[in-house]
Order: sequence, then structure tokens, then C-alpha cells
Amino acid sequence: MTDGETHGVRKRVGKRVFLACICVLIAPIAGLWAAFKFPNPPGTGPGGWQVIFGVGVPAALVPVAARVAEVRRRETALSVLIALAATLGLLLLIGLFLAGLD
Repeated sequence: MTDGETHGVRKRVGKRVFLACICVLIAPIAGLWAAFKFPNPPGTGPGGWQVIFGVGVPAALVPVAARVAEVRRRETALSVLIALAATLGLLLLIGLFLAGLD
């Protein structure tokens, strides 16, 4: 490989690393932050708006980051699934931590 060819590979890898950081770190935290801004209704479960924003913010943020990273649709769909799985994992981790405080 010449130096020009490795620069293109580095640029693509850098964009995918950017997308991975958004999927695994930023989107789950932003989704849970937006969901926690809504009041919890009486009862045992979350409110409807909490669920919509908890899922909707990561699902909307990742395609924007994928557009910036210039990746294909298949990678964008996979990135959305990764972000939603990371959001669920973070939510379960918070629940486990709060259950241990009792």
C-alpha cells in the first residue's frame, strides 16, 4: 500500500470509530437523560413519554451520526440496534445499582 491508500483507510476507520462512540456512549446517555426528564406516573412502570424518548433519542441520533460518518444503510441500521442495546444495558445497570442501595 502506498501512503495515499492508507490515508483513505484511516479516514474510513476514523469515521466508524466516531460512529461507534456515538452508538455506545453518547446515544444511550442522551436517551436516558431525555427519558428521566419526564415525571414518573403513579404505578410500577415508566410513563409512555419516558419510553418514547428513551428509545427515540438514540434511534434518531445515530442516523444523524451515520450520515456524518458517511456509512451505508446496513451499517446505520446495525448501529441503531447497537445503540438501543447499549441503552437497555445502561438502564439495567442503573437499575441494578439502585436495587443494591436498598
